Amino acid sequence: MPTLLITGTSSGLGLALLTHYSHSPSPTPTTILAIDTHPFPSPPPHPLGPHATIHHLTLDLSLPSSLAPLTSFLLSTLPSAPDLVYHSAGIRGLVPRVPVRSSEEVKDAETLEVMDVETMQRAFAVNCGGAFLVLKALAPFYASASPSLSSSSSPPPRIIIMGSRMGSLSLNSSTGRNGGGAYAYRASKAALNAVVRSFSVDVPGCVAVVVHPGRVETGLVRDRSQGEGEGRGIKVKEDGAIGVEEAVQDLVKLVEGGGEGEGNKGIGWEDRGRFVDRWGRDIEW
Repeated sequence: MPTLLITGTSSGLGLALLTHYSHSPSPTPTTILAIDTHPFPSPPPHPLGPHATIHHLTLDLSLPSSLAPLTSFLLSTLPSAPDLVYHSAGIRGLVPRVPVRSSEEVKDAETLEVMDVETMQRAFAVNCGGAFLVLKALAPFYASASPSLSSSSSPPPRIIIMGSRMGSLSLNSSTGRNGGGAYAYRASKAALNAVVRSFSVDVPGCVAVVVHPGRVETGLVRDRSQGEGEGRGIKVKEDGAIGVEEAVQDLVKLVEGGGEGEGNKGIGWEDRGRFVDRWGRDIEW
């Protein structure tokens, strides 16, 4: 029985991934563990499919105290290591006191002049700390696995961490497009890259990859844990963003293979610790 773990499933990319896999037939029923800080919407925006048994868990992964209940949840629901993990929970890290009413105003809420330590810490806790907590909870499941199984026709256990091109130090320059600014988001995503690389070295029994899914049209949402007020709870779509359906289609092809052309074999053992876009092209660290 294939098992999946998906985070951020109450909205955006995580919800789209959950919807996709619940509609995907498999030889045996799929078990999906769906985790989000916020309760799963009822009814969901799109009906879930009949091809999966779904276990929902509401848990704030940015809190260190969440490690114990997350570990307990995994141990009580999974008979073995998850076959596939998508970690898509994250926030942009905009300063709450700065109003954002349009996509043009987003950059005004993350400049050097307005950025504060509290916003930086919150972005690190969600974007980097949350991913670290998930990886730490999963590590024991992969302790007995080995890359020596790479000759097998079966795909390796795969952990797909949603990163961002904005976490690249090399691409953040005065000569690059949209360099500078976005202090909380860039720093937390760069730290996330370092965490995944270290995990790939320390836990060789699975394949962990950082994937930039593209600029996805999920909207920039103020961190709801900060409450309501001026500039909070406002949803702003970024210009030039792609739809979540297109992003999921490309991600599934990248991870599982399929489609036409070379490079569509799916994520394998040789991809451990890579930083790629949704077409599998390497992104500079």
